[in-house]
Formats: sequence, structure tokens, C-alpha cells
Amino acid sequence: MKDTRVIIATNSVFMYVIMKKLLEEENIKVLKYVKSGYEALKSYMELKPDLILIDIELEDMSGIDTIKLILDHDPSARIIALSDKKDIDLVVKAIKAGAKHFISFPASKIDILAKINEVLSESV
Repeated sequence: MKDTRVIIATNSVFMYVIMKKLLEEENIKVLKYVKSGYEALKSYMELKPDLILIDIELEDMSGIDTIKLILDHDPSARIIALSDKKDIDLVVKAIKAGAKHFISFPASKIDILAKINEVLSESV
């Protein structure tokens, strides 16, 4: 996954720290950390990352709405939704909105990396 570039959008510093550490251990570059949906959209459009990880709960709008906004601007965006809630309704909403996967915390490093690899290996 060398040279992979990622944006992390979450208002949870704890989730950000966990994901950043895990990604950097895999030589994945974290381009930016944002806390709001509008920041996520703006950063995505400016930086064009390979992947964006979006928490379901952001400061100014839901992660679901953020996913939809990003995909409106770039239908080929690779998005994984994140949440610290194990709620099947959230998973369904995120996937319907266009997320390629959903990671519920706590999650194992193996599970997180498997989902990231799967999304990154999909052709766009």
C-alpha cells in the first residue's frame, strides 16, 4: 500500500490517533485530518486522496451526508465509513450512501487493513 494517500474525517481524536498510527505502520500517508463534513469535501477536492475514511458523526453534518456530497462531486471516490457504534441501520445507510465498507470500532488491525486493501484494490 506504499504511496497510498488518505484523508481521515472524524471528530473523535481517539479514532483519528488509532487510524493514523495503523495507517502509518503500513506506509500509508495521512494527508489530512478534518473534523467536519465541509472540511472533508473541501480537502477531498483539493487533495484527491486514494481513500477517505469518514466517521458517521462529524461536527457540522452527518458522515452519511458527507459521503453523498463527495460522491456527487466525484462518483469514483473510495470511501470507508467509520463509527464507534455497532448499529446495523448506520451500516446500511452508509453503504446506500456510497461507502465501499464500514468499520465499527473497536475493530482488529487485520479487519481494518483487509477492508482498506479491498477498497483500494477495486478498479474505479
